[in-house]
Formats: sequence, C-alpha cells, structure tokens
Amino acid sequence: MRYVRFFLFFLMTLAAMPAPAVEPGYPIATAPLDFGTIIQTPNTVSTVVLDTGGLLVSISGATSAGGYSPGEIRTQKSAGLRSETITLSGYRTTFGSCNIDVNIHTFFPVTFTDTGTFGGVASKWGATATIPANCKDGVYHGTADILATGSTQEKQPLPIRITIQAPLTLTKLSDLDFGEMLTSASGRVYIAANGTRTALNVTLMGSTASAANFQVNGLPGTNVNITHPAAGQILITRQGGSETMSVANFTLTSGSVINLGLSGSATFGVGATLAVIGSPPVGVYTGTFQVTVSY
Repeated sequence: MRYVRFFLFFLMTLAAMPAPAVEPGYPIATAPLDFGTIIQTPNTVSTVVLDTGGLLVSISGATSAGGYSPGEIRTQKSAGLRSETITLSGYRTTFGSCNIDVNIHTFFPVTFTDTGTFGGVASKWGATATIPANCKDGVYHGTADILATGSTQEKQPLPIRITIQAPLTLTKLSDLDFGEMLTSASGRVYIAANGTRTALNVTLMGSTASAANFQVNGLPGTNVNITHPAAGQILITRQGGSETMSVANFTLTSGSVINLGLSGSATFGVGATLAVIGSPPVGVYTGTFQVTVSY
C-alpha cells in the first residue's frame, strides 16, 4: 500500500508542475542594408540617406548609380509561442578602411507585436551613411547593432554594404586639328577618329592634322559611355574676324561605349568633317566641342 501511495503522489506532482517559460523570438537580420553604388565627388565628404521603403531620400557630395535597398529584420518565432511587443532602436557604427560612418535611425514598424505567427514579423530599416572624401573604390561591408526591447533586451548585428566607385576623369591628349589647306571652291576635309586626313575639292598642306584624343580613368573593368555632338554641328570662327566654317559628323574610334579594362584607363579618338563653303578668307579658325563620359 505504501508503494502505491508513493507512486500516485509522484504522478500528481508532475501534473502540477508549471510549463517551462518560452522566450520570445527576437529579431535577426534577413536582408542587409545596401547603399548601392556611390560615385564620390573628388575631395568632398558624401552623405547618403535611405528610408525604410528603399528610397534614396537625399545624397550630397556624390551621385548614386543605383542598387540601393533597405535592410530587413524578422522575428524568428514558431507558431504557438507567446505574444510579445518589441520596440527597435539603432546604433551608430564606423567601418571600412576609410572609416565610413553609418547611423541607423529609421525602422518601420519601430514597435510591433509578435503574435507567434510562424515565420515571425518583419521590419524594414533605413540609415544615413557619411563617407569621408576620396575613399578608395571597392565594396565595403560592416555591421551595426539594433536593440530589440520586449520583456527582455537583446542586441542583434545588422549587415551593411556600400560600393564606392571611382569618379571618372577625362584628359585631353590632343586637339582636333584639320591642318593647313588651300581652297578655291566648296569642299570637305575629313579627319577620321584614328587621325587619317582626306579631302574633297580641297588641297591639303602640311602634316599637323590630328584627331582629338582623350584618356579616361575610372573603376577597372567598367564600361563608360561617351557622348559627343555626333548629330549636331559646331562653328569655328576665324581669329580676328567673324567668318565661320562648320564642323559636323563626329566619330569615335571606340564607339559610344568603352571598357576601362584591368588598368582602369582607356584612350579614344574623335574625328569629324569640316565643311568649306566657297573660298573663305585666309586665317586660323578655332572653336570648341564637348565630350562627356559617364558610367
């Protein structure tokens, strides 16, 4: 009889024990905050602000080449865990060889109730990045902490990524020069993008003619777009006078896109056609045209 009583008491004790406490599933990062590709203005500190919707709120001291997106955090509960109201707050961090400063300041939602739904509840986050002047190009990775406050507090690291792309520089190596010529009637002088000079109804003289040549430097391996007045014309004016001739049909050695290769540098030439109308006055005719490069 004593044995039976002891056994029943033991079973009753087990049934009366409270269920063990289950801690809430505090958030972890499920997507990094990506500031995308930033092209800094030389010698200028850059500031980039992203919001929780993945929009570029503002940028100064740089231009954006896109690719930005908000970070995401998500509670990691399984169904059946108890409800928990969680408030999020962010920290400031500095990372990378050029000490990029990132301040996490925006969450949406910033406070939410996790009801134990399988897969949890998501919150997006935005931040401000301050990038010192003349950071070396490359991809920078860092982390910043958030504080999730519910019945307890827990810090979680959030991943951050910024890609800095070297600004393009364009250097003129030589002018577009049609050289010396004799004219007695209307004609044409052609300078090919590789510098070859030919003519129609014009007598060519001397050997100083050349195509315009440029060197562009930037991020190795990237494509660069070249814009020039291909469809338009410019006027060149006689020095000391007002007479003009027109230059049109600009051409490129490289086409409108050039790759910078492993060195991050490439050269290209620009040619054009000079229209000679009638017998223009003797003199030196000069003008300018614009070439731009962009990623």
